[in-house]
Amino acid sequence: MIVPNMTSDELANEIMADIKNVRTKIGYASNKIRRIAIKSPKKHHQHMLEYTSPMKNNWIVFINYYLKEPVYVPVVHYLNQYGLNGIMVSEGDISLQHYTSHFLDRYNQRFLKKDDMSKLELLKHFIKQNPMAQTQSLPDDKDYANQIFGRFSEGMGFGYKERLTRNILFHFKTFVSSEMRFENQEEIFQSTSESYKAFWDDVYGYRNVDAFGDEE
Repeated sequence: MIVPNMTSDELANEIMADIKNVRTKIGYASNKIRRIAIKSPKKHHQHMLEYTSPMKNNWIVFINYYLKEPVYVPVVHYLNQYGLNGIMVSEGDISLQHYTSHFLDRYNQRFLKKDDMSKLELLKHFIKQNPMAQTQSLPDDKDYANQIFGRFSEGMGFGYKERLTRNILFHFKTFVSSEMRFENQEEIFQSTSESYKAFWDDVYGYRNVDAFGDEE
């Protein structure tokens, strides 16, 4: 079970040990979701699975069936002294994306603007709308060491990366909406936008243009 005083390595090891349980649960749910997707006119169905594992960790999993191929996004959430946190396990189990409580606050304040949503509801909404981040590092010098930015469908995240024994942990600390980006962020925004679109081209076989709007 994740507890607040864990080190980053202990946290990553706990998540990596538990993801096996999550995948077993996804396997049980997948056949039913696949049948729904096949019967759908769009051949697509998205299902949100909430799961408490045998290791007593709380997970949210978005499972997408599109063109008969499943794609799932597992996120474990937990509380620490700063509030609710979510950590997404990326494909390949190497990188972990940490969305801090402060990040979720900024996402709501600067983009969503919903006063009546709990922090857990905010996390669910964010993951549903932003199922992956195209993450890049800032120039590796003394001023920007380990700093990162990520391109989401609804804006950008900024934070830092932490190299662990077996994983890389990307801590997203704040969110900036597309309208708020500064001039010196514009080049970053444009380059990561294309990488993000290319990812979805590979996964779903079509371009998710609606998530980006007019980039001109």
